[in-house]
Amino acid sequence: MDGEAGNGEPGTRPDRKHHRLGNSARLSRRREPGTVARSPRKPAAGPPKVRRVEHHSALPYSEIGAFMERLREQKGVAARALEFAILTAARTGEVIGARWDEINLGERLWTCPAERMKGGKEHRVPLSPAALVIIKQMAAIRCSAFVFPGGRRPAAQQHGVSDAVAPLGT
Repeated sequence: MDGEAGNGEPGTRPDRKHHRLGNSARLSRRREPGTVARSPRKPAAGPPKVRRVEHHSALPYSEIGAFMERLREQKGVAARALEFAILTAARTGEVIGARWDEINLGERLWTCPAERMKGGKEHRVPLSPAALVIIKQMAAIRCSAFVFPGGRRPAAQQHGVSDAVAPLGT
């Protein structure tokens, strides 16, 4: 029956109610007008840390065919990684980290694990015939666990997929 009598002893319901009301009153007295009340135990977060990112300008849709032709003429792993990224509509970081155990040629599917996805969820990417050609080209020179190798690191991390775009004049 302890806690139900309401006689003001510690642990009774009225005592807990007054304790909570006291906390609310203390919080409301501490804040400035026009600010949000927050627990004194949780420090306020500082200003958001925003880093400026410079994106490449978008290529007009009417020019993509000519761009892809010029890209296919480029030699090197970074050019193939960029081409694969375009064909799969994947982010550069997902592509340069692609590993052979994520590629299923039988199902023509690439499964990018949640750890490398911006949204934190596994992503299953169907591979087009053109994307499969790139996978087969890379398989012919396979030398590491990465589909797009580059020494000790994936190719685009070492040299930069952006470097593959520069000679194409875009």
